[in-house]
Amino acid sequence: MARGLGAARQISRGGILRFYVVDATRIKFIGTDFPSALAGDAFAQQNTLFNDGSVRGDYAFLIDGLNSSSPITTAGRFTADGAGNVTNIFADENNNGAVTLLPQGTVTGAYAVDANGFGGGSLTWTDTTAGTFSFIFYLISPTQAVFQETDSNIVSDGVFGTQTTSPITSASMAGDYAFVLSGVNSSGNEEDFVGQLTLDPSASFSGLLDSNRFATTTSQQVLDALINGSLTLSGNGTGANTLNVTEVNPADTFHFTGLHCRPEPSFRRVHGHQTASFQGP
Repeated sequence: MARGLGAARQISRGGILRFYVVDATRIKFIGTDFPSALAGDAFAQQNTLFNDGSVRGDYAFLIDGLNSSSPITTAGRFTADGAGNVTNIFADENNNGAVTLLPQGTVTGAYAVDANGFGGGSLTWTDTTAGTFSFIFYLISPTQAVFQETDSNIVSDGVFGTQTTSPITSASMAGDYAFVLSGVNSSGNEEDFVGQLTLDPSASFSGLLDSNRFATTTSQQVLDALINGSLTLSGNGTGANTLNVTEVNPADTFHFTGLHCRPEPSFRRVHGHQTASFQGP
């Protein structure tokens, strides 16, 4: 292995993965077997035996992937009591542009960490109107886990992490943020964005956006586009918040719902299918 580059073989399927070492706690993987397209991260787990008590507090999550025919993204939050129960469940699911908000009825949920102590576990919740949603997770630490939906005809994964215990206000969130946004539009064409914004204590912001919108017939790249907009917090800020973005030239608008968590807030686009992470103060 030279300069952090190496190769590994998948034991279960026999494929080859190339990897790059970020540091002692994180590795970037990419599959090299045609025709699959596989990429992701590996995280060092905390050196402890995990149990139900390891999952305690408020958590926000963001997962995305595909259903049987189109893209799907879900962002939300839940509270775990350390004894196998989850409450205060809110979620926004964008299924190829069709948005479902939870709760629609009464929601109950439960989780269980595997008895072997390795941090694997399952989580389910049931909305009396929308039905049952099922997931598995692997804890990195009591504050973070990789997260995957296991419902039929859906391949969707991501992470969940603890929400801050400090009050979430527009003043506490004020500062400079860098962001990355990736996904597809309603036509299935890829759209990628990176940029920067400065959020002031009144919840207004301005910044710059670079975009690459790809299509089979044409593509469009825009650099240093001016953006502005506003953040609207819902209640105490731990639930689904709203971020509205206006691109000045070329004129466009983007609407997100977002959950605040440590180390950075995550947002999901309400229309279209993109997910975003914001890194800031």
